[in-house]
Amino acid sequence: MDPYAAAALHVLRRHGGKRLIVASNTRTGVDRRPALYLGGVDELFDAVFQSSQMGGVAKPGAAFYRTVLDAAGCPPDQVLWVGDNLDKDVHGPARHGMRAVLVRRGGLAPGERLPAGTITISHISDLVPLLVPAASVRAGSGSNPASERKTEAPIGRAYSTSTADRPGGQGDTRLRARPHRRGERAGRPLPGAARFKQPQPRSSSTRNGTTCPPTS
Repeated sequence: MDPYAAAALHVLRRHGGKRLIVASNTRTGVDRRPALYLGGVDELFDAVFQSSQMGGVAKPGAAFYRTVLDAAGCPPDQVLWVGDNLDKDVHGPARHGMRAVLVRRGGLAPGERLPAGTITISHISDLVPLLVPAASVRAGSGSNPASERKTEAPIGRAYSTSTADRPGGQGDTRLRARPHRRGERAGRPLPGAARFKQPQPRSSSTRNGTTCPPTS
């Protein structure tokens, strides 16, 4: 995972007081949760929605956005949808009353149009100055969110899936970070059920994310 993107997520959660949700179209058999874990950002997210695990519900279907809004727990106009697909991450959320940020390094292509109020950024770390008050960021960190890394959740970490290393023994699927031992293969897959509980869609008719202020 891009360390600057990971560091920005830590700042948004730590100083911005935002709820963070992953809402991604995924192919069958693809699970983004192990990558979040290895990137040191898994515990930052309140929910992870993956279309391949939602019974056919996917962007830009209306039920996908409604499901994410239910999880956000706040009005649509307080949700900021961030993504790199103009149709699925900008126009789709806008149709449901959400604001959007398009992550596009090269800007808009000829003929592309954005809904009113949509912001374009070149990197996910550009969200920090937009959403986090400067006074709340630790003095000396400057504009580089990498300095705001959460020390107890380092960016990038090793993992183990052996039964002996699971806190609850045979039936416990939680993961523990630890250095790799000699001979271990770092790239082996993690169990799909580990770390996150997959929310279910609200309706059966239907690398991105949303931020939402916490609700009381």
